[in-house]
Amino acid sequence: MITWNLFDIVKAVGGELINAPAEDIEISGVYHDSRELTKGSIFVPIIAERDGHDFIQDAIDKGAAASFWSADLKNAPKNLPLIKVEDTEEAFKMFGHWYLKQVNPKVVGITGSNGKTTTKDMTAAVLSQKYETHKTAGNENNQLGVPKTILSMPRTTEMLVLEMGMSSPGEITVHSQTAHPDAVAVTMIGESHIQAFDGSREKLTDEKMSILDGLKEDGLFLHPYHEKLIDERLDESIRDQTFGFDEQADIYAFDIVEKTEETSFSATLSVDDEEKELEITIPIPGKYNVNNALMAILFGLEFGVSLKEVKEGLEHFELTKNRLEWIDGVNETHLLNDAYNASPTSVKAALSYFSGINTEGDRIAVLGDVLELGEQSKELHESMAEAVDLEKYKAVLLYGEEMEALYHVLKARKKSDHVAHFSGDKEPLIKELKKLAEPEDIILFKSSNGTDLLSVVDQLRAKK
Repeated sequence: MITWNLFDIVKAVGGELINAPAEDIEISGVYHDSRELTKGSIFVPIIAERDGHDFIQDAIDKGAAASFWSADLKNAPKNLPLIKVEDTEEAFKMFGHWYLKQVNPKVVGITGSNGKTTTKDMTAAVLSQKYETHKTAGNENNQLGVPKTILSMPRTTEMLVLEMGMSSPGEITVHSQTAHPDAVAVTMIGESHIQAFDGSREKLTDEKMSILDGLKEDGLFLHPYHEKLIDERLDESIRDQTFGFDEQADIYAFDIVEKTEETSFSATLSVDDEEKELEITIPIPGKYNVNNALMAILFGLEFGVSLKEVKEGLEHFELTKNRLEWIDGVNETHLLNDAYNASPTSVKAALSYFSGINTEGDRIAVLGDVLELGEQSKELHESMAEAVDLEKYKAVLLYGEEMEALYHVLKARKKSDHVAHFSGDKEPLIKELKKLAEPEDIILFKSSNGTDLLSVVDQLRAKK
């Protein structure tokens, strides 16, 4: 159990202690959601759509030992130690930054339009072969998730792997300056969250590159080989390495073999000025996941993990739930659940992989809206058609208002009678899927999390 002294926390965030106890008290957890709070922990009331201060009584009832506080003291509880601060969210980040310095692990930061979570999982698996390693849980990669991850790491942590996401400008800079990473990666430049950047990939790239803002001196920066938007912004003083499928990259993959539940490849790289070749099988499908593995290899070598340990870590890594997850479905079908996150690029990659799977049954693709694409949404949804070969599918079912654009493109083709569009109530989509599903069929689910195709997946699961 991780514990802190209340008086130390007050000093760490520069706050004022109200309702001070006669003696220092031990704090055994930190929560910004009163529903999750446990006895003896400190509450962080965040002001968002709802004001977290309104839930202080819930926190007290759950056994909170103390709370941060930025609201009017006239409304504050009298029976609970409070750390008075200007901004509770900022204090939360300061608390995380202070604790990070106490533990002092090596830090890896990962951002990019796609592949962050998979790269994080692979990197943590590689580093854990040699070090006590802690990583971002699930998708806790936002302004609250990063300090939450830091504050959840054991004091014995030697390596911390942080996923750094964003939904608006300026967030990645904050993540990087909070964590001061020793090594970072930009997985790729795509279209995710492009709405927040006026539809500009250039502005989106600037945001991704801001992960360098907190990078330690002589820290390592990994990025895709020959990504022009990155190359033209890269300062020569930055120590960098590249990855990809081109022989000019610092590490490149070849002889890629995709199977239903795994992908094999060879990789060539330089180790101690000597060229080495590595053969690896990762327990996840899709050629696009090979780049994620290449980053994990480079991170491992940066921190002294041997090639043998790298191979062991990658071949046995565990993927975060709802990412390319095979599930037994109704009527003896097989569901490929990748409905937690999406961009136009990742949808095309998923379709390319899925259409190449050998199956005794038929293929059905269920695609939901890709969100936060702004004014380019119609054009980008239409562009997904290039990855859809209708002859390879029993049905292509589209869900959501944005997917109407793709629907019209596909319906203009021949043999498009098995393309359908649904919006609003998901029940008609669920009924259609259950009607179509036959033994050994494989069904792909791909969408942004906000589209909530996961609720459809749950209805198609085989009953145990």
